[in-house]
Amino acid sequence: MKKIVSISLVLLCILSLCFNSYADNTNTNDSIADYVYTDADKQNLIEKERLADEMYRELSITNISSSFSSERIMPSTREYLIPVTNFKQEKSNWCGAACVLQTISFHRSINGVSTALPAQADIARKLGIYSSGGASSTTMANVLNQYKSTYGYSNRTYSTADLTDKSDAYNWFYTRIRSAIVNQTYAPIILIETGQDIGIYRYYAAGVHCRHYNTIGGIRETTDAQSGTIIAKSIQTVDPHYDSRFRGKYWDSDATVYNSIIRADNNGSNRVLIY
Repeated sequence: MKKIVSISLVLLCILSLCFNSYADNTNTNDSIADYVYTDADKQNLIEKERLADEMYRELSITNISSSFSSERIMPSTREYLIPVTNFKQEKSNWCGAACVLQTISFHRSINGVSTALPAQADIARKLGIYSSGGASSTTMANVLNQYKSTYGYSNRTYSTADLTDKSDAYNWFYTRIRSAIVNQTYAPIILIETGQDIGIYRYYAAGVHCRHYNTIGGIRETTDAQSGTIIAKSIQTVDPHYDSRFRGKYWDSDATVYNSIIRADNNGSNRVLIY
């Protein structure tokens, strides 16, 4: 069962560093960003899950297979990247709006669309956070789906998910983002919660605790050449933070990213994956 904990802003103040709530800790449906899902959307969602499930099975087979050789072969590393532009969130509570913009930038680039990107302020208005408050993941997915025809991804549909209700949460999560990145179909958004003892190092090293959205821009995998087993994984996070200490594109270990997402999932009801 998912543990739902109410978190107030005062609890987000660590070592006298008080940050606004970047992401809502509740999962609300904001009528500002209503989106009507069509039959085509349902087919898009089915196809998205089919591709991810297929990758899940492939990785499972690869990770348990082995070949025997007396010859020592060096591990190989492969990088998968999608074109995501890193935008600075324009207000302290606009990380959700900035991540929506970053995700749209991927579709605009990959589809060669000349239409200018929407203003971050317009996205914030659609999310209902222009003046205050944290974004809802459900509303963010709805807003992304509103821009589908404009930026050439009408055959893609964004949805949301939690992780703690999955029986194999880590592999379910990793194959979803891996499928999106390798197939260049989506630019997923994650909700993380940083702390002093777990998660993204650059945050807890600075004593900063917050709930915050990042876009995923790539994955990196190191594979044992003899067995074909993936022995190390990294995830590129595209952070829109208004503080230059944290904004940028970073390679973080898969465990670090995953633990930060699980922390956010355990401490709130807002969905932690938009994909």
